[in-house]
Amino acid sequence: MDLQALKESLSYNQETGEFKRLFRVRGNQKDLDQPTGTIQGGDRILISLFNVMYRAEDLAWFYIHGKWPINGITHINGIRKDNRLSNLKLKPEQASPHKNRNKNTFDYWNYKN
Repeated sequence: MDLQALKESLSYNQETGEFKRLFRVRGNQKDLDQPTGTIQGGDRILISLFNVMYRAEDLAWFYIHGKWPINGITHINGIRKDNRLSNLKLKPEQASPHKNRNKNTFDYWNYKN
């Protein structure tokens, strides 16, 4: 999905973290001015667009910055339903298991008898 398609489909409020649909979904009579999304696991909001489920935090980041969060998003206050822009930050890149190894750690794969 590109940024234009997202912005034509949803509005995002940075202050509240809520998304609202800009069109009615077939068979869904919800008002357009109501927040959209489904709560998964009691603490994360998923939004379906074009038959694909997205995490609301990823959509929020893409909506504002125009880039998908490759490593994911973390919620600063730990509440995954709180998708205000001020509560979102990129997860750091995870080091490859072959990089930055502690030299004092036994390396099974390179062990030779």
